Amino acid sequence: MNIEKNLQKSIDLYLNNFGIIFLPGLAASILTVLSLGLLAGPLFGGLMILILKLLRDQQAEFKEIFAHFEKTLPTLIICLAAEIVFLIARNIPVVGVALTVALSPLILVVVTIALILIIENDSAPLPAVKEGILFFKTEPLIIWIYGLIALILSSVGAVAFGVGVFLTIPFSVICLTVAYQEYSEQGYFEIIKSGDGHPQT
Repeated sequence: MNIEKNLQKSIDLYLNNFGIIFLPGLAASILTVLSLGLLAGPLFGGLMILILKLLRDQQAEFKEIFAHFEKTLPTLIICLAAEIVFLIARNIPVVGVALTVALSPLILVVVTIALILIIENDSAPLPAVKEGILFFKTEPLIIWIYGLIALILSSVGAVAFGVGVFLTIPFSVICLTVAYQEYSEQGYFEIIKSGDGHPQT
């Protein structure tokens, strides 16, 4: 993975399609809060599919975030599992905070890949998580750094101008969806399903 190239592609994609990404991202964020997180999976999974359509030069519409509620249960399982991991990590004495920070990019990558696979490929939660982990293991340090940068850039809005978090929160979703599309174009996810190995990146 070329971190600089993918980050620039993510920035360009957001700037060139600001309206079609920001408004669904805002709606997904608000509805996630109102639903106490129960709809985070299908809403943000829909946002990822919307971004994939932009990357593939397909028609992308606001309503995409509302098109996958039939995947509420499997995506909820993924999101709850991630929250449990964070909860356990945070409560470990002495190293809890540091461990949570260290795990955040990994969890972001695995959850993003899993949500896309559940919605796009109709994967079950456990196989989707396994594929997310296998994806991370291809270039663990590079992908971890990429995920960390994406998280930092997504949180800039909260740190710099409070409510502006809604402007930057979609950025981590964009970055990881760009990475998914890059590897998908190389046939990576088909290869790990067949168990034949991994393409070179």
